Amino acid sequence: MPIVLNVDSELKIILVKATDLVEVADLSEAIEPVLTNEQHQGLNKVMVDATSLEELPSTTHLKWFASELSKHTKGMKQAVIISQYSSVGVSEIQKFARNLGVDMQVFASKDDALSWLNQ
Repeated sequence: MPIVLNVDSELKIILVKATDLVEVADLSEAIEPVLTNEQHQGLNKVMVDATSLEELPSTTHLKWFASELSKHTKGMKQAVIISQYSSVGVSEIQKFARNLGVDMQVFASKDDALSWLNQ
């Protein structure tokens, strides 16, 4: 699976790293472990590192994922770090997610993402 999940217990953040092209099945599989960590460890911050992706999943897949997130992640903050190569369409996805009640922000750097998550 091209998604690796870890927990930074010091920062109290669920870390998700996309390591290869992510398909809709990968997005679907990523939801369950994030929710499990959120429920069992009381973590409500997620940082997704998508900087190694030169291309994001299709807009349709990302909208589906945002819709799924909105059903299960109320109260969670989600920071997504992207590279300049994967920025196409990201603002549209961010708006769509926010309209569904997902607290998501997109960043170009890990430091900015961490700062926002810790506000």
